[in-house]
Amino acid sequence: MQCLGTTDSPELRALTDIQQAAMKLVAGESVRRSAAAKSRLAEVFKRAGQPKGSLECLEQFLLARSPILIYFDIVSLTPHLEQGGFIRSHFEIPQTDATYLRKCNERELALYCGLYEHESVRPEHHPKYGYVSVNCKLQPPWEPQPGEACIILKDHVRVRATISANQTDGSRVLSFGHEPLVATLNNPWHVLEALGHEVLAALAAFARDPTSGKGADIPALVDCNIHGEIRLGKDVEAIVLPKSATRDKATFAKLREIATQHMVPILQMEKCPRAVKDDAWKQTMRHVQHEVLLKKTALGNTYGQI
Repeated sequence: MQCLGTTDSPELRALTDIQQAAMKLVAGESVRRSAAAKSRLAEVFKRAGQPKGSLECLEQFLLARSPILIYFDIVSLTPHLEQGGFIRSHFEIPQTDATYLRKCNERELALYCGLYEHESVRPEHHPKYGYVSVNCKLQPPWEPQPGEACIILKDHVRVRATISANQTDGSRVLSFGHEPLVATLNNPWHVLEALGHEVLAALAAFARDPTSGKGADIPALVDCNIHGEIRLGKDVEAIVLPKSATRDKATFAKLREIATQHMVPILQMEKCPRAVKDDAWKQTMRHVQHEVLLKKTALGNTYGQI
């Protein structure tokens, strides 16, 4: 498997020098720290009588199959998507609250040793904030705001993603000693350890049998930063909207037009748990995308929401 956080990937070579340095920093530290955390967890799982290979099963599930999601407000983001289909960082959106931006700066300072404070960093160079949904649910554990939706990112983005552990209220980055809990997806255990042994045991059971529904109700969103640009046609698997997001008909029509232009399917969030909760959710997504392509080809500019 390709090593995450090194420069042997076109995705990583396309990053700026600062973004590459951030990935290299996290990747280098993750190898040692993840191995130590995995050893601790293996002892706990052994004493608790967990099946052999549970950690490896969960690790593979996280690396290869748990979706990376970015939640967004369609009213705020849709106008920016018209400009080339790029997902914007908080630093690029004028409406973003100044206090929140300050917290973002503090968070990035803690996670990446001030690399993103360099004078060469432009607003679009900052990481995009998302989550890894370990149990594959798309609906957030919090009460969604009106117009809140999410996008699912494609697999190739994982190589330039880092995960971290925060306080439950997001006020600060958790650390182990003086080191922040941040990792690449292929060496994640010092971050996952912060979820707690019981949560990890339930998620490991879900990873062994995703069709069982075990672990489906456990809050299992892990904070994720995606380094580099995110573009609809290249990096986005699907846009997922709740029914409430379609009430603003003008904005929804514009978003649908943009999605059609970039060949990105729009899915309905209320239907998605059935599509992504089993172990073939990616094949299901490919099937939906193929149907969208056929509909677009057959109906010209007509575009139906799935």
